[in-house]
Amino acid sequence: MSYNKYTKKDLKENLRNLYIEKGKIPIANEIKSPSAKTYMQYFGSWRKALNETFTKDELNYKHNVKSREKETLIDLVKTIQNRLKRDLTYNDFTPKWRDKIKKHFVSLNNLCNVAAIPKIQKNEWTKELLIQKLHEKIIEINRIPNPKEMCSPYPSYRLYYKYFDSWSNVLSCANLKEESNIFSKRYTKNELIIHLKNKYQELGRIPKSIEMKTPNISTYFNHFGSWNKALAEAGLIDKSEIDTYNKSR
Repeated sequence: MSYNKYTKKDLKENLRNLYIEKGKIPIANEIKSPSAKTYMQYFGSWRKALNETFTKDELNYKHNVKSREKETLIDLVKTIQNRLKRDLTYNDFTPKWRDKIKKHFVSLNNLCNVAAIPKIQKNEWTKELLIQKLHEKIIEINRIPNPKEMCSPYPSYRLYYKYFDSWSNVLSCANLKEESNIFSKRYTKNELIIHLKNKYQELGRIPKSIEMKTPNISTYFNHFGSWNKALAEAGLIDKSEIDTYNKSR
């Protein structure tokens, strides 16, 4: 094959055709005819041939892909941490994303640091906060949960045992008792509605379930089925709001 068979224009056009065909900048050992040696003869080096053929943006494509993947990982870790509200582990990611984390950041800890994800220290938990989370779980499932139902995104039951020693102590401190028929025997619906209206008058607003001490929230669940249904029966919210009224209460 003669050296003078090609012009620079021919060679650059050939590289561009390969770029379109493969969807990426070709590497030297992928070039068959004309060979990479031909490009080196015409341009001085393979790198110079690429520089004369492609724009800076095209040559930086691989770098740009890497940058986009890093940005995606940072957004992903922020989203997952915001949802779980705890320190993250590799188990929170699929194998595909675990590999990308290691590829771009070496470790999950490095990624969390870059994303400015704060560490959730164990001492941030208090008994009051744990009881609040328990009430949120009760609102979600419309009953008192058993210990092993306390799992992500809620604090684990092990954390409750650490702070309270036993589940009975948890319920006692939360002013709750195991579900039984005792509540239905002690109060009537009308009595509960009166207590609820009195609490409304006392606070000057619709009370939160966690603010009901005696009778407590589980009594209302036992009689009405849910906190929102109790509010509706007491005339504090419209019955059409039963399924939509502030689920965090």
